[in-house]
Amino acid sequence: MAAKLVLRVVDVVLAVLARLLFLLFANSCGWSLLTKAELDAARWSADDSRPPIEDASALFLHDLDDLDDLDDDDDAKKKRKREKADAELEDRVAAMLRARGSSSTPHLDGVTLDDHLSHVASILKRWRAPRSIVVAGLAHTAFGSEFLPVRAMPFASRRVAEETCGAWAERMMFLYGTASQSKLYRAVMREKEDEEEEEEEDDARKNSPHHHRFEVTNVYTNETMPLTHAEAGFLLMMHAADVASTIFASKKNLRIKTHPTARTYYRGAFAIHALRRAARRFRRVHVRYTGPHTTASAL
Repeated sequence: MAAKLVLRVVDVVLAVLARLLFLLFANSCGWSLLTKAELDAARWSADDSRPPIEDASALFLHDLDDLDDLDDDDDAKKKRKREKADAELEDRVAAMLRARGSSSTPHLDGVTLDDHLSHVASILKRWRAPRSIVVAGLAHTAFGSEFLPVRAMPFASRRVAEETCGAWAERMMFLYGTASQSKLYRAVMREKEDEEEEEEEDDARKNSPHHHRFEVTNVYTNETMPLTHAEAGFLLMMHAADVASTIFASKKNLRIKTHPTARTYYRGAFAIHALRRAARRFRRVHVRYTGPHTTASAL
């Protein structure tokens, strides 16, 4: 037990130092991983067995199954069955993370990581994200992140996460855990807000399949990768929910904290902007997204 604790402390200390060097000098964090197998598992170039999410519509239709406004008995039974299956899936994912210490890992504002994860999932549900993205939100820091140097699961155990969470959810968890948050946040804030400016762009460039594809950077390997519109939209949606969770009073009370600070409003502004950028990408793949209007009312 003592040896495991020492190894855990060393892992976290190395992770923190590596992230400081990444932020200051863009040095990749791969050296902080304790084994070559872990570094290899963190590489995006080794992820070719998992195809990217190309079509957001398929993910919504697969997960939501058009369960809105059901009024006959058969549809109501189907809806109850789906809700029960979703609840059981979320319980299995939460249990997987608790078994790896999420209930005792501290997070911001005095809450545990377990509370934070369930809070993010509840926000994604409120925003009517597809089931796979809600599950990914529930476990979005299973592999840590640039700003959270504690990993509940090693990268070498991705198959375990995939078996529990599902392939699409696990892919988004892996992207969240390896893509640089600092670079992603800066890229989001640099994007144009004015849709009229966007309309002035050259039509050929605008219609290109690579136009506005979001490029992310792997903090462990410095690899760069353009995401599909669907992946970028869902990743931004997860980050928006993650940031938004820090400004609400609690999971059950989705109101701004009683004594907000300037940082609270900044986080809220970023969450709204990121959600708008996500919606923009869903429109580009013609997704039928009926989530919240991307204004302050969405929060």
